[in-house]
Amino acid sequence: MPELRVCFLSHMFPNALAPLISPFMVERAKALSALVDLEIVAPVSWFPFFRTEMPSQVEWFRGLKVRHPRYLALPSALWSLRWFPYLAMLKHLFGGAVLERNILHIEWIYPDAYAAVRFAEKRGIKTVGVVHGNEAIDYYGPLGYRKQYIETFSLLDKIIVVSADLKNKLIKEYLVDPAKITIILNGVDVEKFPIRNKNDARKNLGLSLKAVIGVCVARLSEEKNLDVLIHAVAKLDDESFLIYIVGNGLLKNKLQALIDQCGVAERIKLVGPVPHDEVALWLNASDFFCLP
Repeated sequence: MPELRVCFLSHMFPNALAPLISPFMVERAKALSALVDLEIVAPVSWFPFFRTEMPSQVEWFRGLKVRHPRYLALPSALWSLRWFPYLAMLKHLFGGAVLERNILHIEWIYPDAYAAVRFAEKRGIKTVGVVHGNEAIDYYGPLGYRKQYIETFSLLDKIIVVSADLKNKLIKEYLVDPAKITIILNGVDVEKFPIRNKNDARKNLGLSLKAVIGVCVARLSEEKNLDVLIHAVAKLDDESFLIYIVGNGLLKNKLQALIDQCGVAERIKLVGPVPHDEVALWLNASDFFCLP
């Protein structure tokens, strides 16, 4: 069997300037690097004339060497064209030479995989795409951009999904050949997420030892339905429990305003982002986990 030389490709990858973005990507890349010869490419979008701080083009992040090539950012109105600058970036990155990888492992379907399959098909490189959840393919509505996803799935050599539900969805709604799809459930690093004493975890975080505590770990974005959680708590007469929402996102101010409006500021707290290693501490401190 020939040596597997894999390029791990994802625009959603943490870096020194944004270390808390998609921490699971680092875990996946680390696990894969133990099995194959792995190169990590994490493109960063940019737009000229905007002086946005950018990560180094090459950096070492948590023991992994990561390349951060730039590609032109386009507004949401030009969403269907975002793959053009992404493809141009891939061609420029590898300079027209034959890519010294025999597999492109692509962690996001659009624009990453949509562009990558076009780059790879002319070079005889196999492609594997990963679907992590419904928001990865449904974010812009059930019908709005389905053509791009169907086309990408038809060109990928293999597709990894994280649940049987997603597999069925791809088959029924995106016309994917079932033979292409492999289910690989999300895993957990039990050394990073050990079982600890609840009271010790609470003392470490400065939380009440007596309260009933629920923890929600989520990005503060639409698809997480955190407004549902807030409204649900507001409808309950029982005030003996507390909810801590761990995470960050664009809806932070909107959710805080809703918490205040519903009169549950003493019962629901937005913790904000925490380091990946600290998430386990919050989980161990809780009596229950909730995610609507």
